[in-house]
Amino acid sequence: GMYAFFRSLALLELAEAFLGTPELSVHGICNARAQLPHDESITRTPFHQDSQFWFLDYGGDGKDDPLASHVLTLWMPLQRVCAQTGGLAVIPRTQTGRRVFERYDFDYERTGFYGLAPDELARFVPETPELEPGDLLAFDHLAPHGAAEHRGDRLRWSIDVRYEATAAATGTGKKFGFVAQSLANPGSVTPLGTWLRKRA
Repeated sequence: GMYAFFRSLALLELAEAFLGTPELSVHGICNARAQLPHDESITRTPFHQDSQFWFLDYGGDGKDDPLASHVLTLWMPLQRVCAQTGGLAVIPRTQTGRRVFERYDFDYERTGFYGLAPDELARFVPETPELEPGDLLAFDHLAPHGAAEHRGDRLRWSIDVRYEATAAATGTGKKFGFVAQSLANPGSVTPLGTWLRKRA
């Protein structure tokens, strides 16, 4: 089911528009995330850049250069979200440019999180768009983002998927992802069975 979702025409058209190429790969790291109401523990992600985690041993070589890569994230809520109900807060790149922030350890061993240091975060003004099911928020690996406080009364679910240009795929993308679309060489699209064997 996820393989078909990754290759859906709507998502591939968006990825092609943002990445500027029809030669597209799925990055391989995707998430279905739950956020609990009134919870400040591991279900509320602190502000971070996705590239702050690239040094970890996800199976790539850990040497991907954030300034030479372009990984597009498409974040989709499954309920209505806003600043009060666990929406995704983003610091626009108009504020941060292409800056790569130092990793701040949010007790990684317990929480699994790195991110922006609190004093760094205080310099910026995050935005939390109101989104409905069917809406989508797009950003890249350098855009700082984190979950807004969830003061609602039910579990908040979201899905995030990632794409990159096949020719410039990251090590993690090559390890866990697959070629999702190619106009230059349609035969290079990764079959479902091949991807499942990679995931195994």
